Amino acid sequence: MRILSRCIGTTLLVIMMGQAPMSSQTTSALQKLKDLSAATSLERDGITPWHLHMTFDLYDLQGKKAESGTIEEWWTSPGNSKLVVTSPSYNLPSPDGQSSATANHANREAYLIRTLLNQVINPIPRYGDYSGLTVKEYERVFGQTKLSCLTVQRADVVSTAANVPAAAQYCVEPNTDELRVAFETGQAAAVRNQLIIFRGIELARENQLSYGGRPAITGHIEQVESYTPDATEPSSESDVESQPVIPGVVLAGKILRSEQPVYPISAKMKHIGGSVVLCAIISRQGTISSLDVVSSPDDSLSKSAVDAVKHWTYQPYLLNGQPTEVDTTITVNYNLNY
Repeated sequence: MRILSRCIGTTLLVIMMGQAPMSSQTTSALQKLKDLSAATSLERDGITPWHLHMTFDLYDLQGKKAESGTIEEWWTSPGNSKLVVTSPSYNLPSPDGQSSATANHANREAYLIRTLLNQVINPIPRYGDYSGLTVKEYERVFGQTKLSCLTVQRADVVSTAANVPAAAQYCVEPNTDELRVAFETGQAAAVRNQLIIFRGIELARENQLSYGGRPAITGHIEQVESYTPDATEPSSESDVESQPVIPGVVLAGKILRSEQPVYPISAKMKHIGGSVVLCAIISRQGTISSLDVVSSPDDSLSKSAVDAVKHWTYQPYLLNGQPTEVDTTITVNYNLNY
């Protein structure tokens, strides 16, 4: 079973001008989030089998193009699909028929590829029963473009100097389900351009995921089409990447212990600050079993964040009542004002 983890143009990312005051939470805002999830997801009941072919470019931590690859997926039903990824650093399956990345090991390249694919076929994370979340609606202005946005946040999460408030924003063309940009913590922006319709679902032919204005991965849909499974072929279900992918918004409220990172003196002297984004595997016991840096403004901040977060502990995540290993992201903020 393949479970994925969890961006208008690059210029739009750097000319954000502001947002209107948030409205109070209403039932309609929560319902709009649920409706938007249904309107943009190709991975749900009622969707007939499809085949997707994408090309992508991966960028390093400095935003320079590092490598290219392809993604193909043959999807039959929820929990039944075949995924093939080909690139210099991450292949699924590998030439020997196994995954090139260990299932319980966090890996930047694998995380970005999976996040890109999720941005295309399931851009709204799975929030479970939506309990404990605050959803608000407001307008946000990007240059001369005004979008209608939904913000999702846990009411029980307290911001600290190191722990960025867990929030996500999803912005659409007003009065439509045309999702154009999504913002996560850690200055992550997912931009969707050249919208197309497939099976009544809004897909973006061009996709970009950026952190702090630096591109991390871009993807282009080469082909999306109907797919008729061969009744004689074996099940395409796979146990690769089998950890449930839980949005950081959900897990932020389950932190039991978060050690404050040490702000490197060299970074302070150079006035270097910002957010370090980590992809992480959290064990059944709630401990950090694996970390990798997804985005960072400086190597010294990366090391500081990893040294601190590797000691964090969480309430074990329960799936069907049982403690479960999960895949998530963690954002650590370095603010020179503190």
